[in-house]
Amino acid sequence: MSDTVVTLTHVTCGYRGTPVLKDVSLTLGSGFHIVMGPNGAGKTTLFRVIGGVIVPMSGTIVLRDEGSIGYVMHRSALSTRLTVRQNLEYWAKFFGGGVGTRVDEVMAYTALANQANQKTSDVSRGQAQRLAVARALLSKPSVLLLDEPLSGVDPSGTQKLLTLFQALGEAGTCVIVSTHQLAELSQMPGEVIALRDGQVIGQGTAHDLMRTAVPAQSARWRIRGGAGLADALAALGVGATPVGDAIEVSLTDDDAVAALNKGLVERGVPVFELAPAVDDLTQLYRSLEKDAS
Repeated sequence: MSDTVVTLTHVTCGYRGTPVLKDVSLTLGSGFHIVMGPNGAGKTTLFRVIGGVIVPMSGTIVLRDEGSIGYVMHRSALSTRLTVRQNLEYWAKFFGGGVGTRVDEVMAYTALANQANQKTSDVSRGQAQRLAVARALLSKPSVLLLDEPLSGVDPSGTQKLLTLFQALGEAGTCVIVSTHQLAELSQMPGEVIALRDGQVIGQGTAHDLMRTAVPAQSARWRIRGGAGLADALAALGVGATPVGDAIEVSLTDDDAVAALNKGLVERGVPVFELAPAVDDLTQLYRSLEKDAS
């Protein structure tokens, strides 16, 4: 990867001598990255070791720009008694860069200029999350770690945050997000890092990981078709479940999807819709969760 920003090599780390991450090697470049896995997979520990909050028991971490990390934790340390601007001015001084114009720059970039004089206690959850991102951007980080940044944010606020994250990735920042709100991220460009039991089991697109990291898992597909659909599915030996105005079936891979579509057409059943019943990210998460149980 020509624009490598973060490299982890055989990193093992945890707490009180007990490993949580086990022999993890990763190479991350600029752009948008999603870290996913069931509870206990090691997502937060991965963030903490990249962010320098904890040190590895073994292995190495190399950052392209040493010390240039922005970390937005699930619970951000923002003073509700201060205004948006005052919070940013405080942290600008804390980071050692003074106030100057950087506060105005990050407020404009995160669309918070109109809330500059509002107390943080009076802004919405989405605005508070953008403020936490703005604080992290004060130091012009090359790596931005976002732990559950969409938690409690309404759909409109979620879309604004995702647009912001995408813009940061396109501008050259290595944006790493951990969240359980997967449907909202399913259309975001970027790669997925799948964790299970403290180990990386795959890195790539969600669709590719469904076929490689958890190849034994089936995916649910939604079908809407013309008359005779249910009978045709039965004749093809495909188990089907009616769901609303459609029928859901379990299929193993893309070849099985193509074969089913061909079989329906050969039986004269018009297919109006044949699509995943859930997005790839959600399906991948369910597979990881099932395998970890």
